[in-house]
Amino acid sequence: MSWFEYSDMFDNAQIKGKYKCFVFDMKNSKHGYDIQQVLNFVELFKTKINPKVIHKLPKKDNPFLILGDLIVLVINKNEISDNYIYESFKTSKNKIGLNKEYHYFSGYYETDNWEEGSELYYLGYCIQELEHRAKQRKDLL
Repeated sequence: MSWFEYSDMFDNAQIKGKYKCFVFDMKNSKHGYDIQQVLNFVELFKTKINPKVIHKLPKKDNPFLILGDLIVLVINKNEISDNYIYESFKTSKNKIGLNKEYHYFSGYYETDNWEEGSELYYLGYCIQELEHRAKQRKDLL
């Protein structure tokens, strides 16, 4: 099944979710971008976030997921404000000279385990839902 077939679970996860997912989707990436600059940016951005608030994803060493032009960060629920994350993102982006705009959005989800995805809102579905919602808004970082 596709992610949008689980969209009805999104609203419930905003109440029950244990983890908060932030997505940052590069605008107009089809025009090209420097992946090394993005990786350098992520390393700088990572230093702005207290490691204690970051949710460690299973089988991942890096707390960030980089999925093409999409950057994902997951934290534990209610550990840090959205505003702090967004301000840290902008500060890091400006410091490294990453001259790209990003669509952004955040939301809660319930499980990292795909096998539980029919009962609990799964990270993968959440990422895709957030990416979709981010692009519907006009807000950019």
